[in-house]
Amino acid sequence: MSGQALDSVDVLLVDDDPGDALMVGESFAHNRPNGRFHVVTDRRQALRFLRRTGEFADAPRPGLILLDLNLPGLHDLEVLAEIKTDPALMVIPVVILSSSRHPDDI
Repeated sequence: MSGQALDSVDVLLVDDDPGDALMVGESFAHNRPNGRFHVVTDRRQALRFLRRTGEFADAPRPGLILLDLNLPGLHDLEVLAEIKTDPALMVIPVVILSSSRHPDDI
C-alpha cells in the first residue's frame, strides 16, 4: 500500500477500554489526518461493522483492524479466528494489541 493510500485508510479499533481508544485515536489523527478511525467495543459490534449489518450497514470496509487481544468474555483469539475464516474479511490486515506478558500471548 502506498504512503498516499495509507494516509486515507479506514482503521477499525476493537477495544473495550475508552482510554486506550482515545490514545490510539489521537495518535491516528495526528499521523494520518486524512484517514478515518472507527471504534467498536466488543466482538458482536466488530463483526456487525465488518459484515455491514445492523447499525453498521453503511460502514466502510477498513483497510486495517487493530484488535485488543483481551476483550472481556472471549477466548483470546476468537475474534481473529472469525475474521480470518471469513473469505470477505480475511484479506484485511489485523494488528493485535495487548498488554499481556503471558508467554503464549507474546
